[in-house]
Amino acid sequence: MAKDFYDRLGVTRKATPEEIKKAYRKLARQYHPDVNPNNKEAELRFKEINEAYETLSDEERRKEYDDLIAGGGASRGRAASSGGAGHPFEDFSGEGMGDFWDLFGGMGRGGGTILSEVHLTLTFREAALGAEKSVLLTDGSGKRPEQVTIRIPAGVEAGMSFTVQTVSGSRSRMIRVVIDEIRPDPLFRRQGSDLLLDCPVKLSELLYGATVTVPTLDGEARLKIPPGTKAGQTFRMKGKGVVSPVDHERGHLFVKILPVLPPRIPASLESCIRELDSHYPPDFRWKNP
Repeated sequence: MAKDFYDRLGVTRKATPEEIKKAYRKLARQYHPDVNPNNKEAELRFKEINEAYETLSDEERRKEYDDLIAGGGASRGRAASSGGAGHPFEDFSGEGMGDFWDLFGGMGRGGGTILSEVHLTLTFREAALGAEKSVLLTDGSGKRPEQVTIRIPAGVEAGMSFTVQTVSGSRSRMIRVVIDEIRPDPLFRRQGSDLLLDCPVKLSELLYGATVTVPTLDGEARLKIPPGTKAGQTFRMKGKGVVSPVDHERGHLFVKILPVLPPRIPASLESCIRELDSHYPPDFRWKNP
């Protein structure tokens, strides 16, 4: 049974690309895992929304999906050779499997299309920047596994899945790739297409301002810290985030300023520090209402 991707995004079948994109963004913000931590229902909904948008945002794949829903047989041959990611079926079992095997040419038939599924664990940067991964695949016939290279698009997240096509001789293989886990990065944290970075600064840089070098996915960049910047203040570095694998727009890098003390403070500076303390207002910790 085919999915109704239009219902998932809350749009009609006549919706324009702009309407589809607007609906997707609204729902993605609502159900994003960062907004709904430990909410399995929201996590599943988020995956379904991404899957629907992945198909409906691509003109050719949307037409194939519409043809399939309408019962058009011509779309099947095109879909089998397109190599696009994703497919319009609920899963690999139960109702609708007959249509699925017809669409991709069967499994394990000589010279046809073979369906495989691989599960991957990626580093943070592999997921953010994209990567090529070599995997061993077998068609279940007991033959020697075949090594193929899979291109991972930039911006994937844990739980996402997509389909790629590889060709070896006269045989093609549709591979469903499932991203099981993304290892954390020692510097960056991710929220959707945005990145978060803590930037340690000296007290003098906080008080008098400075231009500091910060890491980004593209290499080092310069960030200007104005005089009098408050601890915890966050600056946005536009376009230094992650490219979304869905709408291909790039997020931002948000740099949080965190003042740190030197590892050792000599006793000779104690009087200066005490003098500095005397200039704090009585309610500096919490303002009186």
